[in-house]
Amino acid sequence: MARQAHIVDFEEARNASRRSGARNRSREAAGASSRLSSNREARSRAIRGGEVAGARRGSHYAQRNQTRMRAGQSAQRGRTRGDKRTQRNIAESVCKLQRDARKRKADRAFDRTVGASSSASGESGPRAAVYRGKMGSTHRKSSRMRNDQEAASRGVAPSRGRAAQTGRVIAGAIPRFVRIPLVLFAALALCVAALYQPMQDYYIATRDQAKAAAQLEVLSQQNAQLQKDVAVLSTDEGIKDQAALDYGWVEQGETAVAVSGVSAEDTELDSAVMVVSATAVSAPATWYSGMLDPFFGYSG
Repeated sequence: MARQAHIVDFEEARNASRRSGARNRSREAAGASSRLSSNREARSRAIRGGEVAGARRGSHYAQRNQTRMRAGQSAQRGRTRGDKRTQRNIAESVCKLQRDARKRKADRAFDRTVGASSSASGESGPRAAVYRGKMGSTHRKSSRMRNDQEAASRGVAPSRGRAAQTGRVIAGAIPRFVRIPLVLFAALALCVAALYQPMQDYYIATRDQAKAAAQLEVLSQQNAQLQKDVAVLSTDEGIKDQAALDYGWVEQGETAVAVSGVSAEDTELDSAVMVVSATAVSAPATWYSGMLDPFFGYSG
């Protein structure tokens, strides 16, 4: 009896599970349909939004194109106005040049007609020299004669243009082929006197620079030699050689030997450095230094 009741319960449970599965499937179908409808609504809303955005974008592009068209039209109008202004300026310049040319032509014609007649009439008159503001040859001769008579009456030698006469005499005494070189030499001497100080400063600065370069070269060589000595003395062999040279030290088992009849130059090591003071180095000699050093007073 208990076994039969258990079977009935199993059937009921299976039916219950079937019913629950059917309900779940119906719920899933309803959810799928609702999701589908919501997706469709969202898609339609997106499409409507895209259409609105496209319309707005199109209106924005249209406004921007209109703005560009207006700017281009205004620039074209400005260029047109500038071209018209340039053409007007060119026309005014041409008119001004034409007016100036006509004026010059009229002035030349006036000078040819009126100026020639006035000059001819003025020179032919008895007081032409007075009107022109200078003395003629006759007036100058009479004035000179009067001055000579006055000087003779006073007992003084005539002084008509003494300075000019003296200059003419000196110029006549010196030949022309000698005067020209003298004038050129005087001009050259004046130029040299005017440019001597800046030329001297430049020459001294150049020689000092050459001297500094020579001193730097000597110091560089000494530094390189010292670096070589440091490298040699950093080794054991170098230390042994220097100790044997300076103090006569030898290692155990070696014998020190004194050699006579050898000069100090022959025993000097190749690594020895002759230290030269930088101030003892002078400026290098050049082909022009022997002449220009005394001329500019350089003693470096």
